[in-house]
Amino acid sequence: MTDPDTSEHPNWQSFQPNPVQPWKTLSSSDGIPQPHGVQVAQVQTHLGEEYRYVYRPRGRGAVFVLPITASGEVVLIRQYRYPTQQTLLEVPAGAIDAGEIALVAGKRELLEETGGVAESLEALPAYFASPSFSGSVFYPFVAWDVEILHPPHREATELIETVVLPLSEVYAMLERGEILDGNACLLLFHARKRILERFTF
Repeated sequence: MTDPDTSEHPNWQSFQPNPVQPWKTLSSSDGIPQPHGVQVAQVQTHLGEEYRYVYRPRGRGAVFVLPITASGEVVLIRQYRYPTQQTLLEVPAGAIDAGEIALVAGKRELLEETGGVAESLEALPAYFASPSFSGSVFYPFVAWDVEILHPPHREATELIETVVLPLSEVYAMLERGEILDGNACLLLFHARKRILERFTF
């Protein structure tokens, strides 16, 4: 019997601003308008000094999904990333839309980027990916018993190839340092214990 979806991990409640802030915001303005949402703030630090801080506020966050098939294969994507000038092995991911919860966003991104659907999604610990620049929270999931139903629906700017690999090969690549995307690495790390409860490799 397939486990039901788990829409949140207990640690997701940890991502609340501290009630007392050691830095004071003196002013703030749009550096780059939405949807990118880069802010320029004039802040006063705990030592009383003033600095100009460029950052991305928290926003709605993003989801990352590790798709596992019933036979123990991982559905990954190879995606060209302009800032790195490389094509990277990644997991399906994307921003959470307005009015959408993370679980629904995870299912949508899985379908859009791979053409796949899962029997259930299981939430894993969330995290700040780049806390010196962005307050955005990343919400990861394992997608169990994924089936590819149709070709993916990708955006015009996405240069993506679907890659299906055995679990053993993916974790061997992780150990060898061949997976260069940090989000994929962390998701594989957090998912490993749960995967080993279902598969041996």
